[in-house]
Amino acid sequence: MQRFNIFAVARLAWFPLLAIASPASADDAAQRVWKTQTDRSIREARELFQTAVKPTDDWSECSVQEKWSTYPIGAAEAQKYLGLKLWANVLSSQESTKLAEIINSKDRRFVCDEAEREKTAEKQRAQPVDRRIKETTYEYGFPVFNTSFTRAILMTHFLSLGSLPGRRIPPAGNGGAAIYAKRSGTWKFVEFINYYHFH
Repeated sequence: MQRFNIFAVARLAWFPLLAIASPASADDAAQRVWKTQTDRSIREARELFQTAVKPTDDWSECSVQEKWSTYPIGAAEAQKYLGLKLWANVLSSQESTKLAEIINSKDRRFVCDEAEREKTAEKQRAQPVDRRIKETTYEYGFPVFNTSFTRAILMTHFLSLGSLPGRRIPPAGNGGAAIYAKRSGTWKFVEFINYYHFH
């Protein structure tokens, strides 16, 4: 199924206005529109994470991936919640902003890159074998918003690995689209649409 970058919608919506300008000024105007939309997305993403995305009891040191997930939002959810007219998966990309810059400062200790995560995992594996070891991983995609910034979809993934003395616990996890709506100026969780799970 086709993937579609939601930020392209901004360019398509503004195309009629840009077409009447000269090529140079149209390009400058497109860049300004792009920057405005990107800056707004970052502001809204920060507000979403800091008010509506709550840490769980399983969040621990280095349990949250620093890199944004690239798992696409399904076409059905993109149409229903984002107003996308095309039947296409939506792949969000936000390379200029890291998750640690978006979430609450007090929660940044949970976010690590791959090297830091491996060091933490090695510490856990070095613990005495008479205790349970549990490794949890959370991964989030940069939220995708509708054009009025009143709806958002956040891809969320969870993986749990564990072991008990003498045996390995089968991995468990799930992933899907978390739906949020902005009501009275505040982001609120609406529902979670599961895409996959295993245990």
